Amino acid sequence: MHWKLLSLAALCLASPGCSLSSPCESAPSTTLELGGGLDEFVPFDESPTLDLVYGPQGGVHVEVSLLATGLDATASWQTQLSGSQEGTVMAATLDTLPQPRCREDGSGAVVSGLRLIFEDWVRPGDFDQPIEILAEVRDQQGGVAEAVQETVWVVVP
Repeated sequence: MHWKLLSLAALCLASPGCSLSSPCESAPSTTLELGGGLDEFVPFDESPTLDLVYGPQGGVHVEVSLLATGLDATASWQTQLSGSQEGTVMAATLDTLPQPRCREDGSGAVVSGLRLIFEDWVRPGDFDQPIEILAEVRDQQGGVAEAVQETVWVVVP
């Protein structure tokens, strides 16, 4: 059975345009885009809004997703998120290790449902101004990508 797979791989590699690698791993450079979404990546518009979520343990957070190209999607990523307002950090999620998944169309790898957790001192009235979200991702091969989304409005239910 193994010789058949090797023969098919050799035939493929001898054919023009054949690739055995995953399409989300073959980008020429790294990019990172912030978006929303709990189960999937939803691109942000120019001035996105995110719903504030009250967690079961008393904390509050918003859900963020990431879309990356050029990073190794075969192993977990080290991700860091922060949310600030006029230079003051109000929220952070440090060193989570989510497993990315390739998009079906091959346009990159996605991590969805990351929680950007607000500090205990943040109050509902603090969301009368937008926040800025910064994301940094590192893959297991040393690849790094960063993204910033300015003017994110947090909606308090």
